[in-house]
Amino acid sequence: AEAVQQYLLGFAKEFGLRGFVRFRSRVEEAFWRDGEWDVRVAGQPEAQRFDHLVVANGHYNKPYEPNFPGLREWGAVEGRDVMHSTWYREPSSYAGKRVLVIGGGPSGRDLSTEISQVALETYHSVKVFQRNDVPNPKQRPAPVRFDAESNGKVIYSDGSVDEGIDVVILATGYELR
Repeated sequence: AEAVQQYLLGFAKEFGLRGFVRFRSRVEEAFWRDGEWDVRVAGQPEAQRFDHLVVANGHYNKPYEPNFPGLREWGAVEGRDVMHSTWYREPSSYAGKRVLVIGGGPSGRDLSTEISQVALETYHSVKVFQRNDVPNPKQRPAPVRFDAESNGKVIYSDGSVDEGIDVVILATGYELR
């Protein structure tokens, strides 16, 4: 995140854009007219015209973490890890591990495919699936329970079970505000 912020700040400085950016402004109205945006901001009596409009409302900043029964206790066991995909950076730390990626969107697909190149086993849990044990990643239905007392056991909606899972990555999107 810091690298992206530094890039954006450098870009804005290089092209003298900072003077055109207004932070923490509530847009009351924006509409497209005659090839330009008419934008009315709170506290401004008249709309201003712009060639481009960027909506940066920040709704991708709070990860959505579903409350699967037993997940918190499961993740508290030494040697196990539970994280949201927003914190994923690269696959090498998953080498030799059994990893469960939960979430059928682009992040879940991308992470499970990338991690499967280094992990001992990778399971990709999606709501709508066709059971697939080969190739890696193996597809699984949605989990319904995590058993902290067992050997990394995960119970799925079809009653199937996987054991020995070391890491759970929640690729479950973000809370909308």
